[in-house]
Amino acid sequence: MNTDVSELDFVAQEAKLQCKVNLQIHEDDLASDEALWSLYERWCKVFNQERDSDEMARRFQTFKDNVLLVYRVNNSGLPYKLKLNKFSDGKLKELCYPRLADNEYFVWLPYSNSRVAMRGNKKPQEDESAWAKKV
Repeated sequence: MNTDVSELDFVAQEAKLQCKVNLQIHEDDLASDEALWSLYERWCKVFNQERDSDEMARRFQTFKDNVLLVYRVNNSGLPYKLKLNKFSDGKLKELCYPRLADNEYFVWLPYSNSRVAMRGNKKPQEDESAWAKKV
């Protein structure tokens, strides 16, 4: 339990440090996937994120979605602005959620907001778990 708390504290401290970094998104960065890829490479350098080409390709769609969201919100006249941070390519989600083996899956516990990892070769069918949704 302490390791989970210390890891989250570390992530929070790193996030506070990264708040000072500001990578601007310009309209030219959204012109094509090549321009977005160039922005992704700049983002990796600015936030000191080392990614090999396979990992970058895997994370690119998440990064692209986040860039488009930040640009759309920042240009919509809302009283707040969003920024890219070191987790803009989905790394935080991977840190927070456990990785499951091929024979593991999550099952939501009935009458609860909890879920548990199960092992086995068969995921429950929709009709088997549908009773939990009929509250």
